[in-house]
Amino acid sequence: ATVAMRKGAYKLIHYLGYKGEYADAYELYNLEEDPEELNDLYSRQARIASPMKAELLAALQAANSRMKA
Repeated sequence: ATVAMRKGAYKLIHYLGYKGEYADAYELYNLEEDPEELNDLYSRQARIASPMKAELLAALQAANSRMKA
């Protein structure tokens, strides 16, 4: 699966369940400066990526727990 979230100018993409390099990968883009999503900022912008990642994972966990109920 691939899920994404956008917060302001930033878009975080999470690839999960794939094999190889995308087994549990993330990408981060500044869509105002890079609308074509060519410059992955994930490894260089931890102060932006980390809270977005936590929020995305919490939302996924909440959605999954509602489906199980």
